[in-house]
Order: sequence, then structure tokens, then C-alpha cells
Amino acid sequence: MENNKYIYLILILFTFCFSSFVHASWQIQTVDNNTDDVWSLSFDLDSKDNPHIAYIKHERLNGGGQRNDYYYSFYEDKWNTELMFSGADGLSYINLAIDHTDTPVIVYTNAFDFTEELVYLHKNNNTWQTDTIDEGVWQPSISIDQNNNPGIMYSVLLSEGGATWNGKYDIRYAYKDNDWLIENAYETTGYADFGSLTFAFDSNNNRHAFFTATCLGDTRDPRDIGLNYLYINNDIAWYHELLEFTKECSILDISKIALDSNDQPWVAYYHHSTESINLIKKSESGWETMFEDENAYSGTPVSLVLDSLDRPHLVYNVLSYAKERELTYVHYEDDWMYDVIDHQPFTYFFIELELDSNDNPHIVYKNSEQISYARWVEGIPVPKVKKVFPSSLSDKENSQLIIHGSNFIDGVSVKLTRKDQDDILAKIRRRNNNNIICSFDLNEVVHGSWNVEVYNSIDRFFVLENGITIEPQQCLFEQFIQNDTTLKILRTLRDEVLNNTSDGAEYIRAYYHHTGELANIIISDSQLKKQFLEIVENFSPIAKSILNKNYFTLTETQVKEIISFLDKVYRKSPNLKAIIEKATTDIRNGKFR
Repeated sequence: MENNKYIYLILILFTFCFSSFVHASWQIQTVDNNTDDVWSLSFDLDSKDNPHIAYIKHERLNGGGQRNDYYYSFYEDKWNTELMFSGADGLSYINLAIDHTDTPVIVYTNAFDFTEELVYLHKNNNTWQTDTIDEGVWQPSISIDQNNNPGIMYSVLLSEGGATWNGKYDIRYAYKDNDWLIENAYETTGYADFGSLTFAFDSNNNRHAFFTATCLGDTRDPRDIGLNYLYINNDIAWYHELLEFTKECSILDISKIALDSNDQPWVAYYHHSTESINLIKKSESGWETMFEDENAYSGTPVSLVLDSLDRPHLVYNVLSYAKERELTYVHYEDDWMYDVIDHQPFTYFFIELELDSNDNPHIVYKNSEQISYARWVEGIPVPKVKKVFPSSLSDKENSQLIIHGSNFIDGVSVKLTRKDQDDILAKIRRRNNNNIICSFDLNEVVHGSWNVEVYNSIDRFFVLENGITIEPQQCLFEQFIQNDTTLKILRTLRDEVLNNTSDGAEYIRAYYHHTGELANIIISDSQLKKQFLEIVENFSPIAKSILNKNYFTLTETQVKEIISFLDKVYRKSPNLKAIIEKATTDIRNGKFR
């Protein structure tokens, strides 16, 4: 029994130690790298957590025409992408769901007018089968009920005997009972522009939907303007509610609807008036705001999913301090947690989020060049550095560096390295998956190129060779001397003469260490500044003589002038006491004659 206790203790310690080194990170893959003009995208996971994507690319033909190509892609060891078919040019939408047998089912529309068809696609023996359901359709949403039957909700713009819109539209629901059957869920009351729609079945096969309506120029009857909620219980009657706190023209973008374990609906939306992401849910007391973020980038799409514990997970664009769009993952675990997945100068579109069987996030998104798939994976990744900013640092305390890249985990370390020099360790100020803000103490270090090394662990690291240059701070001479020839002479004297002697190198380090303090002292005393400039002017010919390897000597007058200047600086700054005493002693002893 005693041995069992020790074994048990060892197992606990091993588990604790091992868990402290387990990390996770975003792994990003390219699905399609030729996507300049994607018009619609949809994403879902199957029961094995494999991703499936459907999307529409607007293609410009060599002969001058245009068309829409409809693609389906899934991942199983690798990405498998197929062109399902090509259709007519026009504004189109596509929506995908995976049924209980892991079969993809898709609805899509083509060019927007009053005759275009709503088409249902499903795979049968590896062949796409199609059913035509309705005409004149806008933004369909498909969901699978508890019996593995598909349902589709969509809007239809109503015409007056032709292609003239009468200012209203129907919200319709289609379901299959041998043939496709259609019922009206709601008819809008007046002139409004349909925004978007999302729909889902709850655990009792009741239907829930959100749709948005925005103002047109004509607002004669704006009773549906804002975010609308639709619900039907036991196929009795559709219930409609306009959420009064959203009743204005500006709400357009909503996430997919999410239903919690109590079958209560949640939805996230971008509010154009407040420029914020808002997350709301329905409760017994009414609608509750669960989350709001005013840092969201203007007009960003937003995606929402609830996990197995009813905790919300969201993805949307945030504008970073560097004026880049950061694709940001937000989730709740006792508090709101934020993580940047990707960043670029342009907005991310068609953001779709799903959670796998372990509640890990999977995200599909479109950036300026490609469709990407990101997933959260366990294990310690190798960090990657794309660039650092700035490319040069001054030799001072608290020199700040920003590192852009990916796979920067909690506990990441950064250091600067150079041959025959001690490593310089960074203090990490802020970190997310794609950015590190850190600082260094660069006092008295060798100037020139240094490597930037980023470590997630001892064997997971990235080296950016010659990543930054360490330079001296702007010195007194650069601030006060306008003559470029004089500056060039003094710099050459510093680098080729003083820096090659131990005493000279010591004076150079002390000078740059205190250059800011010296500048403030001289700026605040006009007589001291005048004396400094006179000393430099008198010393320049001597410096030139030294560079020409000619003999030189300081006159008694020059020695007294320099010592007088140092004495005045000494009285204004006790911090310079040691180095000024050394310089004064060296000058009086004739070391510089």
C-alpha cells in the first residue's frame, strides 16, 4: 500500500508537470488562393470534425463575359475541392449544412431578380442531385432537424405582375414531404431593404429565425426596420417580434443563430450606429445584452457559436494599433478572452465559426487573396516571425520592439543575439498569437546588426537573422551642429580612433548612456550651449589633424575651457560625477595632449 501511495504521488506530479508544458495554437491552412471575387461562403463540420466548405466565385471570362462558379471543398488528410457547376452571372448566395449521416446539403441562389431559382443540392452516390424549390429568392438559410430532415428559410421579394417590386417581401419556410412544400412565415409591412436571415431547429424541432431589414430612401412604413425574431411552436402559428432596441436603419450584419441547452435563441450583430459588436439572448424576462465590443472594425461580419456549456464564442474584425484588421476570436471562460488569429491591411469577409466535438474552434474566412481555414491545435508550435518594427533600435533603456508573425504562445521568450556578445533578453509587455510587444535594455551594447530569436520552448524557436540594427541615440553633436563636414569628422574620430582604445570606448559608452540628460542640461542654459559650440569649433581642426595621423596638442587655454565646461555640467548633474572626474583627471594629466 505504501508503494502504491508513492506511485500515485509520482503520477500526480508527472501529470502536473506535463500539463504545464502543453500549449495550443492556431494552425492556418489555405483552401483556395485564387479568390479575388468571392460572393458567398458557408462552412460546417461533420461528426469526425472534418471541415466542409461551399463557396461561389465570380469569374471574369477571357472573352469578356462573366459567370459564377460553385465550389465544394472538404478536408480529409488533405483539401479536396471540386467545381460543382457554373451558373449565370449575378448576385448569388450559398448555404451549407452537414446532416446526421455526414452528407453535405446545400442551398443556393443565382442572379438577383424576380425569376431566379432557389436550388437544393445533396450528394447521392457521389453525384450532386438538385431540386428547384422557389423563384426570386434572397439569402437562404438551411438547417437539419432532429429527424435528419432539411428545412430552408428565405425571403422572396414580391412583385406587381412583373419585375416591379411592390416594396414588400415574404419570409418563407420550405420543407420536404416527398415533394418540397412551402409556407409563408411572415410578410413585411412596408418599404424596407432585406438584410440577412439565419434559421435553426431547436431540440423539439421548433423553428427559430432572425432577419434584418434596413431603410430605403422611402420610409413610409418602416415597422420592420431593425432586427426581427421569428418563432413557431408545434407548427401552430408563427410569432414575430421586432427588437425595439435595434429599431433603426443601420443594422445589417448578423451572425448565425445559436440555440442554448434551454432552446433559447442567441444572436450577434454589428451595429453601424454605435460601431460595435453586440451579443444578445432571449430569456424569460426579455432580451439581454451579454457582450458588447466597441473596438470592432467598421462593418465587420461576425460569427457566433455556443459550446457544450452554453458559453459563447465569436469571431470578427478588430482594428489594431498598427491600423491593420485583426481577425479576433473571443470566448467566455469566467471572463472574456481575446486572441488574434490573423492580421492584414484589409477586412476579412465571410467569417464562419464552428466548434468541434471537444469545443475547439474552427474558422473559415476570406481575406484579400485567399480562403483560409484556421483551427485550434494542441502541442507546442514553432513560432514564425514575418517582420519586426522598427528595424533599428537606439542604445537606451526600454527600447521597444514589435514582432509580427504567428504561433506566439503564452510563455514565449525573445532575445537578441550576436557573435561574441552576451544575449540580450526581452521583457514581454503584451502578446497574442500574432504579435509580441517587448522591450530591451540596450545601454552599453555593441552597435550594428543583431539576430532576433523567438522561443516557444527550447526546441521550438525561430531566428530572424540580422533582424534589427542597434544604433546610438541621436547625440549632442547631431542636435546642435549644423555643419555636415564637422559632424563627419567627429563621427570618424569616434569610430576609427576612440573606439579602438579602452579609455575611448568607455567615454563613448558613457556619452551615449547620458546623451539625453546632457542635451537637456545644455538646452536649458544658453551660455553653456554657446560654450559647448565654441569648444567643438576649436577642436575640429585638431580632430582632423588626428585623422591625418599628425601630431597634436591641447593648449592651456583649451584645457581650461574644457575643464570649465565639464565643471558646469558636473554641478548640474551628479549622475555624471564619476565619468567627469575621470575625464578631468585625464585632461589634467596630459593624456589627450
